Amino acid sequence: MKLTKCRKSLGDDDVQALLQTLLGWLVRCMESSEGALVLRKLCSTLVAYFLQFSQSWSSCVSHVIYCLCLNEAVPYSALEKAPETSILIQNLSNSKAVAVLWFAATLVEEVGRTDSQSMKQLSLSLTLYLFYEENVLIEFPDTSFISE
Repeated sequence: MKLTKCRKSLGDDDVQALLQTLLGWLVRCMESSEGALVLRKLCSTLVAYFLQFSQSWSSCVSHVIYCLCLNEAVPYSALEKAPETSILIQNLSNSKAVAVLWFAATLVEEVGRTDSQSMKQLSLSLTLYLFYEENVLIEFPDTSFISE
């Protein structure tokens, strides 16, 4: 399914159902130890989802982390009751941390390819996460890297 083609035809409930389905596939991919290619394709698809529906998934990295910690795709609204992301990240296995990094890296790469006019239209509010060797979270709640 091409997300760009179906964007206007999906209602809010359909958009959230699509997100749950994609996250469910990611969780199952991690549980079944699928190969790197499958994982990267899922991360790319999630990034494509974000680019089309960013207003309804502004804390996408935190949501991915939360779902991977719980081993299930939870609704985006469940993130409101989630522990701090810095606590969640400590519970990620190395393979799940790699998945989050692939998702975040792909997100940054694709957002960087999008021109600034599109960024304004999307009203992005990104939070970028970087990990260093002790799995401590460094949070950058800033989108100033997006030139205007």
